[in-house]
Amino acid sequence: MNIKKVLIPIDLDRDNLQIFKFAFDLKSRTGATLLFLHCFHPNLKEDDMIEEMQEIKLSKMEETILAYGEDKIDDFDEIEAIASFAVDGIIERANSEAFDLVILGYDTGAGLGTFSVGIEVIDKIDAPVLIIPDKYRYNKLHHIAFNIEFEFREIDSVYKLLVFANRFGAFLSCAHFDGKLPPVEIAKNINTYKKMFEYECEKELIEFENLHEKGTQALIDFALDFELDLICMYKTRKTWKQYFNPTNEEKLLKKLAIPVLLINR
Repeated sequence: MNIKKVLIPIDLDRDNLQIFKFAFDLKSRTGATLLFLHCFHPNLKEDDMIEEMQEIKLSKMEETILAYGEDKIDDFDEIEAIASFAVDGIIERANSEAFDLVILGYDTGAGLGTFSVGIEVIDKIDAPVLIIPDKYRYNKLHHIAFNIEFEFREIDSVYKLLVFANRFGAFLSCAHFDGKLPPVEIAKNINTYKKMFEYECEKELIEFENLHEKGTQALIDFALDFELDLICMYKTRKTWKQYFNPTNEEKLLKKLAIPVLLINR
């Protein structure tokens, strides 16, 4: 993944420290430019009143961000406050230019279907999305997992994620969750991937494996057993929504409290 510009919507009424930690570490490793965005809906009709509110929000954002990252933010980074509902404002801003990543905070108490930047935002923006749960506590990425389905178009994504993992010095596990495929077919697919990435496997940069099970609990068990720091999935698959539906999201994000990166094909 070539990350040059990152959009980071923030809620000034919540603790954004872990988002800041991840964002600034990402910046230090990729050289990316950060754009912090806050959406407010003052319900004011007069433009001058909106502008006044905008100045107040911008001032609070600057104070909040600089309190953590005064030595990390630079002249290329940006801070914006816009008068809009959160969902509409984030979607419009995210699609207004070519962002390489959008980082969204996730309130595990509200549920992904109802929280302010929910599924609608993820579906309607073009860029990859990194979801950071509120109970997450940032630490250096050591182990990243990518959910694979043995499709040819995955190969390019694996290469890109290898580059991303390398920037953090992290190990990449490519895991297939499926209890239905015949063992012979699974073994054949795994061996094909290992041959394609023979050098990286020998250097212990990547591994391919099948978990023999499917579903939220299988992912939880895998993440806990292998101490994952980040889970990657395709945005365009139904797979990720399976893990983030109203009944499963609590188990997944509350038990794991680790970020999920939704990438494009």
